[in-house]
Order: sequence, then structure tokens, then C-alpha cells
Amino acid sequence: MPANRYYRHIIFGLIILCLQAGTALAYQRLLHTGLPFPPQLIATPSDPDAVTYLGITGKKQFSISQIKAELVLVEFFNTHCPHCQDQAPIYNKLYHHIAASGYANRIKIIAFAVGNSKRELDTFRTRYRIDYPMLADPHFRLWKTIGANTSPFSVFVRIVPDTNNAIVVETHRGLNRNYRRIFRQMLEHLDKTPEYLATLLRDTMAAEPPPPEPFSPADLKEKVYTAFSRMGRVTSFRPVKVYSSDNVYRALIHRHKKATRMYAKVVMRANVCDLCHPVRFIYLFDKHGTIVDIIPLQLTKIDNRHWNSADIAKLKKNIVGSNLAQPPQFDAEVDAISGATISSAVIYNSIDDGRTLLKELRHKQRRHRRH
Repeated sequence: MPANRYYRHIIFGLIILCLQAGTALAYQRLLHTGLPFPPQLIATPSDPDAVTYLGITGKKQFSISQIKAELVLVEFFNTHCPHCQDQAPIYNKLYHHIAASGYANRIKIIAFAVGNSKRELDTFRTRYRIDYPMLADPHFRLWKTIGANTSPFSVFVRIVPDTNNAIVVETHRGLNRNYRRIFRQMLEHLDKTPEYLATLLRDTMAAEPPPPEPFSPADLKEKVYTAFSRMGRVTSFRPVKVYSSDNVYRALIHRHKKATRMYAKVVMRANVCDLCHPVRFIYLFDKHGTIVDIIPLQLTKIDNRHWNSADIAKLKKNIVGSNLAQPPQFDAEVDAISGATISSAVIYNSIDDGRTLLKELRHKQRRHRRH
């Protein structure tokens, strides 16, 4: 068997092992060098020039590994993030430099606007005159598969010949300023052999540990219990194990001689913008999925100022009373807290994740009744 083909088989086998044994590692922890890029299907853009550039003609959906290139720069950003706004013209210069240097068929760029609507993205592209393809990721779907925590976040992906797979060869968090230096790094990545890529895949366990949380499990438990106690006398308070989520609790609330089962979900998420603090809050809901309260733990806006009472009141007015089965959909022009558009998008997306949580809780309850 020829050497290149032999190493391609090794790479393919290692990719399968990573996908089977390390789903949580690859898609919940931050994507890093040596991991396969997730095979998430993405809706093909409506712009015919973007379709031609990416080489995905005739496809309704595509994955990064299907882009016709040897190296793909995948950028994740948010239109309201100041550093992302700074990054856009730099990568636009890089895009044109790649073409002028004769590498347009070998190196491609694609960007995803995380938590943004198509309308927000179109405005952004027009304002910054961006020529490379940009797609909206309004529900954070691709963002979640790579385990990213802040943007701008850049992922350099080598497309593996004859395997329809892709391997991360470099990542960069934050602003990437020098487009000529980035281009030189891209050329170095093009020269990496199948043997080297196989070595990268064997070292996938060297993931960067997540940053420490300011709240211990005991702190969170106490805060949830306090939130429940505001509603009445609390009994049967305990955590609930579900597949899709952690930090879920249940309790019986006794009030007016009536016991009501209530649930709480603690949300602890990194913000999309690298200049923003993480988003941390608790939401309470009943057995039917109706949200009855939201308790901020850490909600900040521009310059990392804490939300004021009016901000919290607006959030509660929009969300409390809605149901997790049909959660409210975020509209930045209407729902965003002033100076906290990105945080607002993260909050609404976290509530939207409650659809799956509610289904799991209902399933657990049905199983409990049968037994």
C-alpha cells in the first residue's frame, strides 16, 4: 500500500475513534488542534457567488469538510462584538491577498455570525464591505458543536484528501491583526503531510481545561434553594439528572395548603464576545414548562456594568409566563437589553434549549408513573 494512502487510512480511523469515543470531548469542550472538525451540516448559502467559491454547487446542505480547498479558515464572530468588528476588514484583506497570491483554489475563508439573524448579518456585511462568505448561526448550533466560549474565534482546518474529513491544525481566540503573517502561517499548514496530520490526531487529549467557575456546586445549590423558598415552604429538594443538561433541580413548593412541583435550571454560559463577562442566571418553571421567574447571578453589559432593575424587569416581562415548549424567539431590535445585545441573545438561546430539557423531564415523569 502506498505510504500516503496508508496514512490516510490511519487518519480516517483516528477520526472515527474521536467521533465515537470523544463526542463530549470534541463537541462540548473547546475545539483544538488535532481534533476533527465536527461534521455538522450547514444550510447552503443563497448567494450563488458564495456557492461557487466554496465549491458546493448542487448541495442543499454542506459540511466544512466538503468545501473544495486544502485549507479552510473558519471564523466565528458576533456582529455586535467590538473585536469582531475590528477583525472583519482584516480578514477581508486576507481574502484578497490569498487571491492575489494565486492560492484562491487552495485556501478558502468562511465566517459564521453566532447568535445573529440574517438581517443583522446583512447589515454587518454591507457596513464592512465583506467579500468572503458569511452565514448566520442564530441558534448557536454550529457554535455549540465546537465548544467555543468567546469570539472572534478562528479555526484553521486542513481538508484530508480522499477521506472527506477535516482536521483542526490551529485555532486562535481574539483579534488576529496581521493578515500577512496569517497568510504565511496558512502556507505552512498547506505543507503539512498526512504523516503529520496523523500525529496531531493521536494527541487529541491535550485539551485546554475550562476556566474555573466563581460559584461552587454548594453555592449554586444554596442559590436555587433560596429561589424556591421565595415561593413557599420547600420540601423534596434535590438535583435532577438529565442527559441534555446539568445543574437542574426540583422541589415541592407548599403554599396555601397546596404542594406544587417546580423545577430550576442554572445557566452558566460563556458570552460570545471576548470583551464580555459570562452569562449566569437561574430560571424557575413548573411541571407544564411555564417559566415563573428568572434570577440573575451574573448579567453584565457594555464596559461590564451590571444590569440594573429596569433591565431585569424588561427581561422578565418578555420571558416570564412563556412556556419552554414554545419559548420566545429573540429579536435584537425589540428584545435586546441596551448595551447587552449579545448577552440577551445568549439568554434567549439558553431558554430555547429548555425545549429539550422539558421533554426529558416529562419522559422521566412518565417512566416514574409506570413504575
